[in-house]
Amino acid sequence: MEFSHSAPLPNGWTMLSLESVCKKITSGGTPSRKYPEFYEGGTIPWVKTKELNDSWIYDTEEHITDKALNTSSAKLLPRNTILLAMYGATVAQLGILANKMACNQASCALIADEEKAHFRFLFYLLLEHRKVISVHPKMPTY
Repeated sequence: MEFSHSAPLPNGWTMLSLESVCKKITSGGTPSRKYPEFYEGGTIPWVKTKELNDSWIYDTEEHITDKALNTSSAKLLPRNTILLAMYGATVAQLGILANKMACNQASCALIADEEKAHFRFLFYLLLEHRKVISVHPKMPTY
């Protein structure tokens, strides 16, 4: 995804793609509801896009189990991961994980390469360009 800009870049800055400044870009996963053992007694916070409110996420409505994490498409994401809602009513809503968590498949997870871009910079860049993201016809899904 490319964002347009009208002002010249500050000295020493270079225009880079999101892919080049992230260690990993992936989507989340939703463990099957057919298996209650994936949710009952779960201790791993599991973020749904309705919980993305453009700020830090400290805890979630639902939690999943280790079994869900190990036998489904769900992934454990590190602290400071940026989540971006990819579609639906919450498209382009953002969140930053305060701790290790998992998320549903409607979320794009961006793990910044801190040597190239600070996670907060990416968060505010995405926030600034929300309108472009929410109407972009070629929004990637991972």
